[in-house]
Amino acid sequence: MVQATRLHFGAVVKELKDGKKDEELWQQAEKLSGDVESLIFVKYLQLRAELIAKT
Repeated sequence: MVQATRLHFGAVVKELKDGKKDEELWQQAEKLSGDVESLIFVKYLQLRAELIAKT
């Protein structure tokens, strides 16, 4: 079940703009996206937003 809202996605974008990126989560996004460069950012955004929503 998706818990993240647009506010959570916005928080992730702000983190990235501030230069904060969870490297471990980024690597997970790379694996889940099949290393397709255009999908890595989207998958990271989704994973991080869900983590923020759960906390």
